[in-house]
Amino acid sequence: MEQMQIDDLGDALYLAMRERRMLSPLTETYPELTIEDAYAISLRFLANRMQAGEKLIGKNRRDQRRRHGHAGVRQPDFGFMTDAMRHDEEMAISGALIQPRAEGEIAFLLNKDLQGPGVTQ
Repeated sequence: MEQMQIDDLGDALYLAMRERRMLSPLTETYPELTIEDAYAISLRFLANRMQAGEKLIGKNRRDQRRRHGHAGVRQPDFGFMTDAMRHDEEMAISGALIQPRAEGEIAFLLNKDLQGPGVTQ
């Protein structure tokens, strides 16, 4: 996928989020979409969020086999978490969310960044 198309899709996802509007899965419109394309689109989406003032506070790894099978993905995927995505236990759920859902996730809060071989940013 060309960089211009990646940027356009990342921007479209960001705009849909801001307007609280759902989009069809990108794989329906772009069946040739690769996992590398998806990560590039995700990074553009993240860049838009950070340009709007959000701060990157972590990353996550998902390994939901039932969702991955539907999307044709056969490996865990990785994403990001910004300060705007964090919801502490006592926080009310925002009306800005399109379809609020909760998923159990294990998280580790570290005092220092990890270093060494095999560590990703």
